[in-house]
Amino acid sequence: GGTFILDGGTLTKNNVLNKETSENVHDGGGAVYIADNGRFVMNGGTITGSWCRPENANNTDWNGNAVRVYSGTFEMNGGTFDWNDAYYIAKHNTVYVDSGSTFTMTGGSFENASEQNVVYLAGGATFNMTGGTFNNAGKTAVRPESNATFNMSGGIITNNTASCNGTSEGGGVLVYD
Repeated sequence: GGTFILDGGTLTKNNVLNKETSENVHDGGGAVYIADNGRFVMNGGTITGSWCRPENANNTDWNGNAVRVYSGTFEMNGGTFDWNDAYYIAKHNTVYVDSGSTFTMTGGSFENASEQNVVYLAGGATFNMTGGTFNNAGKTAVRPESNATFNMSGGIITNNTASCNGTSEGGGVLVYD
């Protein structure tokens, strides 16, 4: 796969509006989509105002993402994710990491998000965090599903608020079996 290196600049208001109506459509990444063992390296810059959503607003079985790591790696060494909104769909995330893919965060920040999950890890995905910050970044900063791995040896997760309305939610990290 190819490599995209972001050292500066801004990716803003990059969106995916999928016209598919089935529940098994291929979800995308509004700003960056990583497939075929591709690699995205973010050393600086800003990703803001990006999302993915179905054209049919009633289809709630979607993942709305600013970045989708479908097959490959995302390395975040710096830069900022700020105000990436996923249109309040059922599974909205800033970064969605699929099974077999890896997200490594050594620096940078996630700020001011309204997403359900800032980083969502599907079963078999891995997130290694050694630095960086999640600040007021969403309802749940990191959500590893069953058989996903979240390794945190550094960094800060702070000021994330989950509203509990009869379901289990976590402001910092939400682990499901």
